[in-house]
Amino acid sequence: MAQPNERRLALDTVGMGSYAGVGDGRQESQGSIDEQLLQMVKSHITAETESLEAYGRLSEATGDPMVNEILSILMEEEERHHRTLERLSATWTDDLNWTHSSASFPTQPMEEARQAGFIDQVKTFIKEEESGIKDFQSASKEARKGRRMMSAMMLEWMAMDGKKHVQGLQYLLRRLEGARR
Repeated sequence: MAQPNERRLALDTVGMGSYAGVGDGRQESQGSIDEQLLQMVKSHITAETESLEAYGRLSEATGDPMVNEILSILMEEEERHHRTLERLSATWTDDLNWTHSSASFPTQPMEEARQAGFIDQVKTFIKEEESGIKDFQSASKEARKGRRMMSAMMLEWMAMDGKKHVQGLQYLLRRLEGARR
């Protein structure tokens, strides 16, 4: 099992936040921040569950296929958010208890020998996502001109997803490059 300071540093390497004060006697003051973050995550888990239930009820009650389609997309995203929040909760709970459960995010870095080939791939993925974002935004503008508002909204959602993908890939790139140093 990782020692307390190693556990906090390991979490920081996977983007779980900055842990100022680790190892310098200020850990107790950070505990309240960690606990507040954990409570916020747990609150959002409950809210995501309530949203899923409400979307499901609305979807069952409406006869509009477009409403059902949009609610279906939103429900898929809420389910993914729920799973992510559950893992964040497990990770932060483990952090507070100096443990590591299978439900939390992994903290061990990839072996350096395996990382080398991934850096160029991740850079390519970033470029592809950035190109897709531009395409979706441009197509959305054209759809709006043609008064295809539903299509324009869906294309904007795709662009927003692409931005999220770029952010995740940039994090992976920093992690992979940092581990090689």
